[in-house]
Amino acid sequence: MPEKPKYPVLTVTVFVLYGLILVWIVLLKLAVTPEQLRWLVCGRSIDWIPFRSIQSAANLRVAGEEVLLNGAVFIPLGLLLSLLGRPRRLIGRIAVGFLVSLAFELIQYAFAIGVSDVTDLITNTLGTLIGCLVFFGAKKLFRGRTELTLDLVLLIPEALCLVFGLLALANR
Repeated sequence: MPEKPKYPVLTVTVFVLYGLILVWIVLLKLAVTPEQLRWLVCGRSIDWIPFRSIQSAANLRVAGEEVLLNGAVFIPLGLLLSLLGRPRRLIGRIAVGFLVSLAFELIQYAFAIGVSDVTDLITNTLGTLIGCLVFFGAKKLFRGRTELTLDLVLLIPEALCLVFGLLALANR
């Protein structure tokens, strides 16, 4: 009988799509046209004070939503790392989330797109942790169908993002 693949094709596909969408969201800020990309270049800055955007925001609700959304886009990273079983330990998965977030912040700084922000680093890492914890809960809930269930749950918003992006490109 053939051996079960180490990394199921569907999970790897979902992971790659998620990576592309994450770059589109975090680095490109959902831009789809060259004009929108030019708008992103705003100069280099680093905000070293955690949650300053909430403390000094004129619109507290908008600033709070942005912080929550930053963490939310990293929840699938924790889920997918757990699905793939890499790294093996929880602390390693959280470290990967931290390093991915750090890489995004460094790229933003290097290319002067957006603001490099320690708040993003914190919330993105927490998002990865939440994704790992959701995986452990889903594993108990869905037992033998955890992988397929989570792959399909993650594939739906990915498909919607791709459709949104294609529609935006078509309407430019």
